[in-house]
Amino acid sequence: MNPLNKGIRLKTGVDLFAKGFTPVQLNEAFYRLTADSKQAALLLECATFQEIDDEYNPGEEERLSTVEMIMEAVRVKAFSRTAQTMAALARAMNKQLAASGGGFTIGEAIIGKPKKSGLFATVTVQLPVSDGQVISIIFHSPDNNKMKITASDEILAFRWLLNKRDITAAVSPDGAEADTLPGMDAAQDVSLEDVGKRCAMLIEKNATRFASTQKEIVEAKKALEDLKAQADAETAANQQALADLKAEQDAAAQADIDIQAAQDKLKKIQDFNDKLQAQLDALVAANAGNAGKAGGEDTTGGETQAQKDAAEFEAKKQAFEGELTGRGFEDRQGRMYFGDNLSTMLLKNDKNYAVYVAWDGENAKAQNFESKTLSGLDKQIADALKWIDGKLGEMKSGGITDEDRYQAAAKVFESQVTDMGFSPVNGKEFRIGLVGSRNGKPAREEVSANYFVDSNGKVIVNANKKTFTAMTMATAQNAFDKAITALEEAIKDRETVAQWAAKYQGVVAKFNVGDEYKVSRRTVSPSFEINDYMEGYKVKDVNSAEHGGSLLPAIQLESDNSSMNIRYDQLQEYLDTKIIVPASTGDNQGGNQDDLNIEGAAITILNDIKNGKYKDSTIAGDKLDEAAATLERYGKMELYDELLNAAADALTELLKKEAA
Repeated sequence: MNPLNKGIRLKTGVDLFAKGFTPVQLNEAFYRLTADSKQAALLLECATFQEIDDEYNPGEEERLSTVEMIMEAVRVKAFSRTAQTMAALARAMNKQLAASGGGFTIGEAIIGKPKKSGLFATVTVQLPVSDGQVISIIFHSPDNNKMKITASDEILAFRWLLNKRDITAAVSPDGAEADTLPGMDAAQDVSLEDVGKRCAMLIEKNATRFASTQKEIVEAKKALEDLKAQADAETAANQQALADLKAEQDAAAQADIDIQAAQDKLKKIQDFNDKLQAQLDALVAANAGNAGKAGGEDTTGGETQAQKDAAEFEAKKQAFEGELTGRGFEDRQGRMYFGDNLSTMLLKNDKNYAVYVAWDGENAKAQNFESKTLSGLDKQIADALKWIDGKLGEMKSGGITDEDRYQAAAKVFESQVTDMGFSPVNGKEFRIGLVGSRNGKPAREEVSANYFVDSNGKVIVNANKKTFTAMTMATAQNAFDKAITALEEAIKDRETVAQWAAKYQGVVAKFNVGDEYKVSRRTVSPSFEINDYMEGYKVKDVNSAEHGGSLLPAIQLESDNSSMNIRYDQLQEYLDTKIIVPASTGDNQGGNQDDLNIEGAAITILNDIKNGKYKDSTIAGDKLDEAAATLERYGKMELYDELLNAAADALTELLKKEAA
C-alpha cells in the first residue's frame, strides 16, 4: 500500500452506527484471507513487535542527511495522542470481544520509534491479544513534512495485520482500497468503534485454528526440548565413558612402558652380573694357582695366565659388542651387522688379537685392526670403532637418496591410510565410503586419497579434494603429513558405509525371496486426474551392492509391469512413505495404510465441495480448512493444488448465493 494516497484516519468519539461485519461479510473477508494456503498460514504465526517493525518499518537512518531530521525524530517522546488513540481502539475491541463472550481481551499498546522508511516517516504500533494473537498497525504522518513525525502531527494508519497476515483490505471501509489520482489523499475517516469491531471479529474467527496450532507448536517445542535434554545427558555420559576409557588406556600404556623399562634395566643388571662373575671366576682360578704353587703343587704358571687372559678378552669383547649395539648393530650368528653391508667381529687366534671390519656395498672394502698383545687390543678396538663411525656417517649423508626418502614417506603414508580404514583401489589410490550429514539427514559420500610425482619432480598428494605439494622428493614427508591431517578431519565424526549399512540389516532381513508385497503407486492423467492404487510385487532377490569397498544389502522387487532395486538405506523410506505392505494383509491393512486413508478422505471432501454437496457456507468452509490442513500436514498441497482451487471457487459461489 502506498502511504501517499491511501490509509485510514481514525476518529475518536462515540459511533452509534458502528457496524463491523455481517455474518456473510465476515465469512467472505475471512475466506479471502485464507484462500491462499501460504497467506492463510500467516494467520497462525504469532509475530513479535520486533519482527513486524523490522519487516514493515525497517528505517533508513543512514540516509538521514541533516542533524535536524534526526533530532526531531528523537524529540517525539511520549506520543501521548497516539497512546490515547490506541487505548481507545483497545477499549472498542474489548467491548466487541466482551459482547461475543469469547473471553479474549486486548492488552496495552506497544508504540515503536518513528523511522524514515523510503519517502515517509512511519511508526509501528502493536496490540497484544490475551490468547497470544497480535494486531499490528503501521502509521505515517500526512501533515507538514512526510519525512518526519513530530509530537503534534496527526498520524494515519495505512497497514493493518493480524499476526503476520495483512488484513488492511478487510478492516478498511468500502472504497478505502480504491486507486485515486496521483497526489490525492484518499484516506478514509473511520471510527474507532467500527474498525475495532472488525478487528475483534477477525480475532475471534481465527482464534480456534490459532489455538490448535499453538498447542501443536508448544507440544513440539516441549518434545524437542525433552529430546535435547536426553541427547545432552547421553552425550555427557558418552564423554565420561570415553574419558574413563582413555584414562584406562593411558594407564595400560604407561604400565607397558614401565614393564619394558624394568625388563631393560633387569637385562643390563644381569649382563653386568655375568661380567662380574666371569672376572670373579678368573680371580678365583688365579688365586688357586698361586696357592698351589706356594704349597708345592704341580701347577704351571702358563695355565693360570691363560685363564686370566681369556677372562679379560671376553670382557673386552662384550664391551666392544655393547658399543656396536648402541650404534644399531645386531648379532647374526656371532657376527655384528649394521644393515646388510657393514659387519664386524672380534677374534683371537694363536698369534694375535684382531678386529675384522667388512663393507660389502659400493666400493667394497675389508679392514683388519690387529694386536699381538691383549694390552694393545684396546687401541685397535678404538681405531675400529672410529673407522666404523666414519662409514656410518657416509651412509647417512651420501648413501640415502631423495628417492629413498620419498619411498619411505610414501610407505608410511600408505600404512597410515590403511589403518584409517581406506581401501587400495589401484596403485597409489585409496578410498573409503563414509556417511555424513546433509540438511539434518544422513548422506553418503566418498573420501579418496592418491599421490604421484609429476614431470617436474614435485610430489603431489591429493586428500579429500585438497592438494598438497612438495617441491622435491626430499621434502615429500611434509606433504604426506598434511594429507593425513586432512583425511583425519574428513572422517572425524563419520561412520563408514559398512557401519551405517549394518543398522539396516534388520530391515533387509524382513524380506525373503518369493515374498509378495503391495506397493502404493500413482498415475496422473493429461488432465491431472490422480489415481492412487496398490500394485502387487514379489521379492526377486535379496542381494548386495558394492560401495566404498564394502558389500551392502539391497532387495529387488518385480511385478508384471516393472521392477525396482531398493538399497538398504532407501528401504526404510519406502516402508515409511511408499506403504509397502505384505500382500496377505490386503489393500486396507498395514502400518502406513491409515495415512493413505486419511489422505483419501481429504480428497473426497474437496470433491464433495466442488460438486456442491454442502449447502451451508460455514460447513463447507470448515470442511475446506480441514482438508487443506490434512494435505498440508502430509506435504500434498502442491499435488492437489488444482482440486483445492476448484473447491475454493465452489465455496465462493456458495457465499455469493447466500449473500444474494
